[in-house]
Amino acid sequence: MIAEHEHDKGGKRAQVLNAAQNVFLREGFESASMEAIASEAGVSKQTIYNHFGGKEDLFRAMVEHRCAVMGEELDKGILAHGDDVEQVLVTFGQNLLDVMLSPEAMWMKRLLQSEGSRHPQLAEAFYRLGADATAHRLAGYLEEQNRKGSLAVRDPRIAAEQFASMLPGHLRLRHLIGLAAPPTREECRRRVVNAVQLFLEGARPRTERRRLLRSGLLGRGRSGQ
Repeated sequence: MIAEHEHDKGGKRAQVLNAAQNVFLREGFESASMEAIASEAGVSKQTIYNHFGGKEDLFRAMVEHRCAVMGEELDKGILAHGDDVEQVLVTFGQNLLDVMLSPEAMWMKRLLQSEGSRHPQLAEAFYRLGADATAHRLAGYLEEQNRKGSLAVRDPRIAAEQFASMLPGHLRLRHLIGLAAPPTREECRRRVVNAVQLFLEGARPRTERRRLLRSGLLGRGRSGQ
């Protein structure tokens, strides 16, 4: 009975978080009401207050939930490919670009741009749990590869931010302002592979770059094969 009750609580929580995302993105933070979220979730307003408290707490929980799911996906690439730095960065970059260009992320960006100044604590939570956590995750991997001698990155945190910024280029801006349709999977992969090659060109130790040049592997784009 206890396990069944806990499963029901978890199911209701996910139900409410999904409904909250739909309502917040559709109506904006200010206009979204707890009544509308309860109606969309098919639960009572009191159920939402019991699980989350007020509207700001619910928004923060929704961001935490989305970022936790994203973090699991990003970690999979690191765990799957380990010390194959190029493949880790390609997988990490592809997963991150998928998130960046997803309709939910685009709407969230618009929402925080319009309402972040009125609700700085929500903007701070979105940044800390999203972009900041992603950079921290990648910086940790770069530091580990520095110790193993695979990379020679002077400042892993800055390098992680720069790598993430390289991925979307103008794609996200063009999509955000309605000048372009979402890119194809192949377009995204080409962009990711190019970013990884440029990044590794400057991040590899000089001895490793010389070895790859002699072997003819540098610049050939192993990840694109």
